[in-house]
Amino acid sequence: MLTLTIGQLQEFARRFRDRPPFLVTLLTFCGFATSGRAAAMDDFGGYRYEDYREDNGRIHVRTHTITSQVELTPWLTAKGTYVYDGISGATPTGAPVQAGSDKIPTAVIHDIRRSYSVELPMKFGIHGIAPSFSISRESDYESVGAAATYSIELNQKNTTLSFGLSRDFDRVIPNRGTYIAKSQDKSKQDVIIGVTQLLDPETILTANLTFSYVDGYLADPYKGVNFYINYLDPSFDPSPLGLKAEKRPDERFDQIAYVSLTRYLKPLNASVEATYRFYHNDYGIFAHTASLTWFQKIGSSIVISPMFRFYNQTAADFYTVRVVGDPAFPNGVDWNADFGIPGVGTAPAHPDLYSADYRLSQMNTYTVGVGLTWKIKDRVSLDAAYKRYMQQGLDSVTSDKAYADAHVWTLGLRVWF
Repeated sequence: MLTLTIGQLQEFARRFRDRPPFLVTLLTFCGFATSGRAAAMDDFGGYRYEDYREDNGRIHVRTHTITSQVELTPWLTAKGTYVYDGISGATPTGAPVQAGSDKIPTAVIHDIRRSYSVELPMKFGIHGIAPSFSISRESDYESVGAAATYSIELNQKNTTLSFGLSRDFDRVIPNRGTYIAKSQDKSKQDVIIGVTQLLDPETILTANLTFSYVDGYLADPYKGVNFYINYLDPSFDPSPLGLKAEKRPDERFDQIAYVSLTRYLKPLNASVEATYRFYHNDYGIFAHTASLTWFQKIGSSIVISPMFRFYNQTAADFYTVRVVGDPAFPNGVDWNADFGIPGVGTAPAHPDLYSADYRLSQMNTYTVGVGLTWKIKDRVSLDAAYKRYMQQGLDSVTSDKAYADAHVWTLGLRVWF
């Protein structure tokens, strides 16, 4: 039985499932692509498989990605991507751990997502324009998006400035287990401003700012919240009624600052990349992400890249594991005074917004892993990676059972032609 939208799960999963650096970058670093050869190898096709598997039978996502790039004219290139995701497993429903049990309530899910995207980068001297279009569909979620990026090279191509806009139009579709009776719309607008600066022949600095505005239906249609009140007459207790749909704001404003520094270490025949990302939204969440990746060339055809990432976030203002109150009376109720029914008791007023989704709780996450890129032949490269992802709850109310650790395996092949 489907009980949680794959779109919501994948949005969360991609917060920590980073993609390996593009093979073109690694090949260039390794010296495989000379200036003449790089131009001749711009056209390529690739396949990538990723297996994300949480411990204890939780979420399992299998992702197949096919990419291609073809130069149509000296100034126009076409890039295409097709993604097929299969998801299964169990996910927390939002209900608290029951008395006498050491397991958090979960629900079984299963779904398929297919997405398509096309990008058309164009180059006119020092100016670059890259429009893109995307579409994604699954049983309970649809998304259509468009974006465009403008870039300009300055300072003898040592500085690149970029500006981008994007707009997504999404629809949440009723499905078995959802709390919605009809389709709900939401939209997202992004603005990004960035700069890439060559500090010296061996050091590159990248920095950008992103501002996002999301509005519409922003709740998870499968997530519920437990209401509880200790009425004198237990027959009036709302808890036996089960979970009630969570309620989140109908708009959100995100701000993201990102900086990356890459340094080539010639004596070690290696490079190191350090990144930092700051995130804030008007849910009250502040988040910090720091990562360090080492790229070590071995021989003439292999690059090994161990990595570590740390992520920390505060909780959303409306996050809770249980709401004290009666869902039928948001402003509270006194059964005797209001309805003339003695012996039942009273219920306090409860907040307008509430969610028991543990992904909105205060927590840390840690990711450690290693990647490998192997140039098998002149025009064929293989990349593989393994990552271990670990979550740590930081509040005193969320059950430790809500958090999940995961193994992430990646295998990819790219062929230039």
